[in-house]
Amino acid sequence: MIYHSLEEIYAAKTAALQRITQHIMPLTPVQVHFHPPDGGWSIAEIVEHVSIVESQLLQLITSLLKKTEEASRTGDMRSPFEVSLQSIFERVHNEKTRTRDKFLPTGTITVSNSLQALRDIQSELYTLQPRLQSADLSLASFPHWIFGPLTLGQWLAFMGLHEERHLGQIKSIVTLPDFPKQ
Repeated sequence: MIYHSLEEIYAAKTAALQRITQHIMPLTPVQVHFHPPDGGWSIAEIVEHVSIVESQLLQLITSLLKKTEEASRTGDMRSPFEVSLQSIFERVHNEKTRTRDKFLPTGTITVSNSLQALRDIQSELYTLQPRLQSADLSLASFPHWIFGPLTLGQWLAFMGLHEERHLGQIKSIVTLPDFPKQ
């Protein structure tokens, strides 16, 4: 997973949220609150988790962008655009990870509120796009608790990857034999 432009990162993130929304909208309340027999999260809890994580990521991205803009004022040159999540992509799809407690769903947020939060976060990302376009996304980084240091560009791309991972979980839930028909 290598991105060669900010537009590619935004397009991947936008498409991931659209696919999540398309998979969830036809589901009934019983279906979105169904818990898999293995004790996993319901679809509602998955979407809540994604909205919690992305809310925090938006704050982090904004903070890293400010650091990048400050560093750019000191005369640093922009490097060619390339953002790679290849090693993370492979780990995300091959390893089961447990989230940090602060990102656990509460089970008290409706799916529609979680989806609205995700749309609002995406809108905020689009307001940052002109500033991100003129920034060197490799100048500032912050460590991910599993994957280590990620640059601003990698954090941006990670949002779409995170959504795709959880979309895969949603798709798996709806194919379970016990999944309610309505």
